[in-house]
Amino acid sequence: MRQEIDDRDGLAASLNNLGINYRMQGKLDVALAYYRQALPYRRETADRDGEAVSLLNIGGVHFTFGRYEQAVAHYDLALPIFREVSDPAAEGRTWDGIGAIHGRQGRYDEAFECHQRSLALFRQIGDKTGEGESLASLGYLHLQQRHFGRALDHLQQALTIQHEIGNRGWEADVLGDLGLLYCRWGRYDQALDYLQQAFEASRQLADRSTQGNAHNGLGETFRAMNRMPQALTEYRHALDIFQRLGDSYRQALAHDGIAHALHALGDPLEARKHWSAALDIYRNLQVPETGHAQAHLTDPGHVCPVP
Repeated sequence: MRQEIDDRDGLAASLNNLGINYRMQGKLDVALAYYRQALPYRRETADRDGEAVSLLNIGGVHFTFGRYEQAVAHYDLALPIFREVSDPAAEGRTWDGIGAIHGRQGRYDEAFECHQRSLALFRQIGDKTGEGESLASLGYLHLQQRHFGRALDHLQQALTIQHEIGNRGWEADVLGDLGLLYCRWGRYDQALDYLQQAFEASRQLADRSTQGNAHNGLGETFRAMNRMPQALTEYRHALDIFQRLGDSYRQALAHDGIAHALHALGDPLEARKHWSAALDIYRNLQVPETGHAQAHLTDPGHVCPVP
C-alpha cells in the first residue's frame, strides 16, 4: 500500500512538473491538462499542500486565458488549504492572484487589500522573492490608477529586491512596468530605456510573456510620441506573441493599440476591425477598457488619450 501511495505521489509530482514546463513554453492548454491530471492524485494521497498547489496552478492558467471566475474559484479553494498546512508563502501568492483579478476588473480597493495581505505574509516569513513580487503588484496597481509617485516607489523597491536576489525574470517584468510608468508620466526617453532593458532581458531568458509586454509598452510609448509606424510594428509583435500564448487580455491591449495606430495613419476600416476584436475580449473579461473601445466603434471621432 505504501508503494502505491509513493507511486501516486511521484506521478502527481511528475505531472505537475510537466505542467510547469509547458506553461513556461507558453503551451497553456497542455499545461492545464497536466495540472488537472495531477489534482486527483494529490487528493487520493491526502497531499493537502500539493492539492492546493495544483489548484493554484490551475487558477493561474485560467487567469491568463481570461477566465477570471474559474481562476477565483480555484484560488478560493486553495486559500484555506494553504492556511491549514501553514504555507504562508503559497497563501501570499494566492492573494496576489486574487488581487490581480480585482485590479484587472477595476476593483482597486479590493485589489489593494489582497496585495497588502500578500506583502504582510511574505515579510512575516522573510520571503524576499515574494516581497518583491507583491511590491511589484502594488506598484502596477497604483500605475493603473495613475498614482505615479506611489507606483514609482513600489516598483523601485521591487526592482532593488529582485536585482539583489538575482531573480532576473521578475526583474525584467518590473523594468517593463517602470517603462510603462514613465510613458504614462510623459517621460518618454526614460520609458524607452526601461522598456528596451525589459525586452533585452526577457529575450535572453526566452520569456515570451515579458517580451510581449515590452512590445505593448514600446507601442504605447511610440504612440504617445506620435511615431505611429513604429507603434504599429511593436503592437503587431505583441499581438503575435499573445495570440500564441493564449493571453486574452494582452491580446486585446495589442488590438486596441493597433487600432489607434491604424486610425492615426489613415486606415479607419482596418482600425475598426481591431477595435471590434479588442471590444469582444474586453466585454468578456468585464474590464474597464470596454468603454473606450465601444466609444471608438460608436463614434469615429471619439478621442481617447494614451492611457
